[in-house]
Amino acid sequence: MPADPVPADPVPDQWALVVRLARSITRLSQREYAVVAGVSKSRLGRVESGARDDPPVSLLNQLLAPVGWRICAVDLSSRAINLPPRVDDSYFDGAGRRLPAHLEQYRPTHYGRWWGWERIAWWPDDPAVPARSFVRRRRYPR
Repeated sequence: MPADPVPADPVPDQWALVVRLARSITRLSQREYAVVAGVSKSRLGRVESGARDDPPVSLLNQLLAPVGWRICAVDLSSRAINLPPRVDDSYFDGAGRRLPAHLEQYRPTHYGRWWGWERIAWWPDDPAVPARSFVRRRRYPR
């Protein structure tokens, strides 16, 4: 029987232990650590006691920042997953909505196929032409 290579997900008590360990490294009281981390003492206390059973990643990162730690995603080989930096808002449409993550995205060009060409008359710098678009139908491998 092969061993399961995926480590178990941390349970709430383990998050509490990690935050307590971070605070013990700094040798600060809960009140002092909460001030340094920028959260309320009661919020820190709820995480450390396990009363907050599913703290958000942003809160955990905020609580671990004073010791230089952060929460990150790793693959099965324990290598950190690096995401490409987002330098512009091209992944949003004109109304501020995110483009569908499950569909293939591309930059529309005047010579390419874009579903909106039939709707607008355009010129190269037309603000009506989006910075990015997506293929409306998935291409499934055969």
